[in-house]
Amino acid sequence: MAKQTVIIALMTVKGGSGKTTLAACLGAELAKRGHKVTLIDADPQGSLTAWHGNGAQMQAIPLISDSSESVVQKALEASKTSLVLIDTAGFANRATI
Repeated sequence: MAKQTVIIALMTVKGGSGKTTLAACLGAELAKRGHKVTLIDADPQGSLTAWHGNGAQMQAIPLISDSSESVVQKALEASKTSLVLIDTAGFANRATI
């Protein structure tokens, strides 16, 4: 049976809605439960990257910081080996679209 690709993008055009908090907490909980997780910070503000630096549990989860259009390819590549959570910008940018 083939491995299922799982990419979850947390998206809304409103800033401050909790996307980063949800990505960080969901990623940490899934990793704690034994799932292989990759976090992607596609927000130019870099809030998930800042969260990632806080504590050993978060630092143990791979993180990709990229708000360019190439983030899609990086997410697809990471999804070959792990569940991917993408934190997007709170506005419509090229990476989000």
